[in-house]
Amino acid sequence: MVQDKLAIYKHFIKGIGQTLALTRLYSFDHPVIKVKVKEVFGEIINFISDNGTLVFSESPEATLLVNGEELKSEDSLMARFIQNFRNLKIGSINLMPQLTIDEFCIFIDLLNNTDKLKEEGSIKEFLKAKKAVHIIPSFASYKLINEHESIIKDNSAIRIEDLPPEVIKNFNLDLNIGEVNKKIKEGDQVYQVLAHDPETLSHAVIDYIKDKEQPDELTKILWLIGDYLISEIKSAKQEETNRRVLNELKDRLLILWEEKQVKALITEEAHKTFMALNAVIQIKGLFSLYKKHKKELVALIDKLKNIIKALPLESQLYRKVKEEWDKIDHSNLDITLF
Repeated sequence: MVQDKLAIYKHFIKGIGQTLALTRLYSFDHPVIKVKVKEVFGEIINFISDNGTLVFSESPEATLLVNGEELKSEDSLMARFIQNFRNLKIGSINLMPQLTIDEFCIFIDLLNNTDKLKEEGSIKEFLKAKKAVHIIPSFASYKLINEHESIIKDNSAIRIEDLPPEVIKNFNLDLNIGEVNKKIKEGDQVYQVLAHDPETLSHAVIDYIKDKEQPDELTKILWLIGDYLISEIKSAKQEETNRRVLNELKDRLLILWEEKQVKALITEEAHKTFMALNAVIQIKGLFSLYKKHKKELVALIDKLKNIIKALPLESQLYRKVKEEWDKIDHSNLDITLF
């Protein structure tokens, strides 16, 4: 079964590689391009319709991953796609159900402009301007988290697509009652993966609110997710990662709501909640950054004190050091050096 999937993924990559090569020579309006785009898009959309998603990603362990399966370059067509994708310097790109042929052309255009689009903001703005809502870029740094895989301590792997439905069901139940954070702290690696996977979380949110009428129910489930994303932040890097997970969750929810025609009121309520969660996550990150720099500053002051103690008070060197120290504004810091 895995080998069959690998063959399919390689076929897709070669097809995209051919399209990339042709679009270097002709515009999207050219008959040759139209035929090729229609052919490759048709194969990919059929696969997505049957399997739910198609995720291209890179990781330190592999040249390229497609839906979590490692692929290596076999010819120039695969090499073209892989190199262009890696040049984006992006975690992953998820082609979602309802992808249109116009959006597929935008995906090709994105891969052909990697020299200009290498930053998170640039890529997101490019896709937003083109209204490509079914192409979801991921910048989260959790190892393979959006590719449904995470390397854990014993070097085995957790693949969300291979988890029994009962595991996902139990996770959703624990999420609804606020038990996820507890399970993560206890070292549950499966929950660690699920709790940071925007796709899993988006479906959990939809399932939670589908039979509920009150907007505050949506607020409740989003804050339950936000609680553990906020509480685990111990560094500015983790703040950045968890904020990206939250924003990718928002992107996926907007797509699901559009497909399921969820009430506008829910979307408005969610927008307010996401704004609040983003603010709290950033504040927690700034607090962590402050604590880190304060600790580093205290260590630096202690080192300076130890050096100064060794200097004779009447020496010229001591006077020079004191002059330099006095030039610095310490009015906002509780520091005594001399």
